[in-house]
Amino acid sequence: MKQLFKKWVNFLKNSLVTLWRYLWGKWYCDKRWPLWVRSICEEKISILKITMFVKGYWKVVKRDFFYKFFQPYLDLIVYALLTKVIPHQQ
Repeated sequence: MKQLFKKWVNFLKNSLVTLWRYLWGKWYCDKRWPLWVRSICEEKISILKITMFVKGYWKVVKRDFFYKFFQPYLDLIVYALLTKVIPHQQ
């Protein structure tokens, strides 16, 4: 909770109120808690292994969902992840 408060203060200092509102409404809401819980596990994985998994995963996601776009905008990436990639994985 302390880190969340520090983020909030940092966003306000840098006039990022809209970003904070987005994060609070979309990522810190109740339906996203299972994703946050998964990130805090007792069995720690090395950063190199995580990087390897993430690079491999993004390669597959780009090939399957973003093959028409050279450099897609962030809002398109987030929209595609939430509406296509995550439901496709479940």
